[in-house]
Amino acid sequence: ENSQDITMVLVMDCSNSLKTDFNYVKNATYRFLEQIYQVAPNGNIHIGIIGFSSMPDTQILPIQPLTRNSYGAMRSFISNLTVNNGTALFYAWDKAMEQTQSYIRSGRMKNYVKSHFITFTDGIDQTSQDISRTIVSADDYYNYIIRTAKSKISKYESDVVFVKGTDITNSQQQAKFENKLSQLAVPNDNRHYERLESIDRLESKFSEIATR
Repeated sequence: ENSQDITMVLVMDCSNSLKTDFNYVKNATYRFLEQIYQVAPNGNIHIGIIGFSSMPDTQILPIQPLTRNSYGAMRSFISNLTVNNGTALFYAWDKAMEQTQSYIRSGRMKNYVKSHFITFTDGIDQTSQDISRTIVSADDYYNYIIRTAKSKISKYESDVVFVKGTDITNSQQQAKFENKLSQLAVPNDNRHYERLESIDRLESKFSEIATR
């Protein structure tokens, strides 16, 4: 009767720039899911997974209660993620917000308390757009998210993890993009936004987030 419901969406980079490092992304996602399942296997944590590359190739597993049955399906979804061209991060973030808002409104949770977004990327978004909303560039999409996110989801926390990928060619470019990424972290502090110097630390970082 006193159990609380939380939604979580993992927004994972599946761009070609990761190459063989993509296994680190999968293993980190497996580890996060395993830790959450061990402490909350009865459906009070509601999880969705988005693997983003280009907009058409972005792969989405809708939010659902984490239970014994869905745990296996979530692991299979992670296992089947593949890399493709593009890094439509802001498009994926918008889909995560829309999906969460819709799930909250569906009434499927008895005692909803908050939402959580966990994001990993290694590259710059240069492809997100939505012409129907006059969003014609990735910068436009980022500004749209910043303006509308809190009106869509009133209570949420967001962790963002960044590793410098091969498509980042200079420090000015990196600093500009990292500034955007840090603004997606809520609260905006060093615990919720972190740049890792090596992708082999990704699994331990996700484990740390899951523990928290």
